[in-house]
Amino acid sequence: TGTHRVPGGDPMSNMSEDEVFAALADRLDVAAAQPLAVAALSSPPLAKRLLAALLDLATGPDKSQQAATAALALAFQVALSQDGTAVARYAAAADDQAPPVGVLLLGFGGASQQALRPHAEFYQRLWPAWRVVATTRAGVVGEHAAAAYAEQRRNVCDALHGCGRLLVHILSNNGHYLWVDLLRSAVGQACFADRLAGLIFDCAAVEMSALAASSMEAVVLQTVRAGALHHGLTATLRDEAAQARLQAVGAALVSSDFSLGAGGAPGAASVFEAQVALEPRAPALVLTSEQDAVLPAAGVRAFAASLRTKDRAARLEVLRGQHVQLLRSDPKAFAVAVHNHVGVCELPGPQVDMARVLELQADLLADDVEVRSGMAAWSESRLRGYLESGGEDPWSPAAV
Repeated sequence: TGTHRVPGGDPMSNMSEDEVFAALADRLDVAAAQPLAVAALSSPPLAKRLLAALLDLATGPDKSQQAATAALALAFQVALSQDGTAVARYAAAADDQAPPVGVLLLGFGGASQQALRPHAEFYQRLWPAWRVVATTRAGVVGEHAAAAYAEQRRNVCDALHGCGRLLVHILSNNGHYLWVDLLRSAVGQACFADRLAGLIFDCAAVEMSALAASSMEAVVLQTVRAGALHHGLTATLRDEAAQARLQAVGAALVSSDFSLGAGGAPGAASVFEAQVALEPRAPALVLTSEQDAVLPAAGVRAFAASLRTKDRAARLEVLRGQHVQLLRSDPKAFAVAVHNHVGVCELPGPQVDMARVLELQADLLADDVEVRSGMAAWSESRLRGYLESGGEDPWSPAAV
């Protein structure tokens, strides 16, 4: 503590921790804390200390609105993932390094590994032979953040190594953004192009342009409060005056040009455009609730409709519960919806090996159609469609 430094071109980035916190307290210099926010991605104690200082700035009665809104913006970035870029791997019951299915959980804004554990345990309970991997997109920006996010993507794909087919369970707009970020990367494309079997969009996704200011304020404030609770910073949460100031600062922040994140931002139109251009057309299950006050059901319905194409199944299920709480609030309906979707995705399903690929190629008189080793991870229906069409993958990304 007090000695961590992050190198960079800006002289501020070479300040020690103590110097940065002094700048926050004395000069209200939020920009000086950005390099430490990057370092906090891999240091929970630093994340806690930084979030505490930022909350003091955002809720202090004698602080200027400019300093308060800047502090809340950075607090949101820090709290978007409570465990930074950490990737958790839940081994299968008899993990022989080659489980038939890997499930990737992509967390909502403000999620921690602890918050994602009920979803991981849900899959472990119903399909103990599967491996579960969980992570959450962080929102910190800065010169050195890109390297941390690139490592996170590599760690995700490394954790899924050896799994047969993959099911991706996406929570809220934050999970949706990380999914698209994976698709944009070379490592993600190599990981998912052949092995992706299905997608679950859980309370996701909605374009921010379709959301009311109140919904955007809820995104910011719930995320920051989740961070405070996660790190045990409960004094601010219990202080009614501080919470009233935080509400006002949140409204001011949302009315500014704050982008709710980095590099395109969760909910940005460009993120949805990239999804269409890059995502294999695997079967999708979209879950929503009429009680969701963060991403309203109407917006999620529109998203589900946008996924449906002639060659793609995208089913919408309306459950009961608050945002990203459908598993807890409506566990039976949640389990039925996911179980049915697993059947649609042919999971775990019989494993297609290269011998079966070549056998189908011969049976369908498709000797002139190119096959490759990765097709051993395809479902038989996808493989048949490819061979019968003369080499057109029915799951290739939709044309834009």
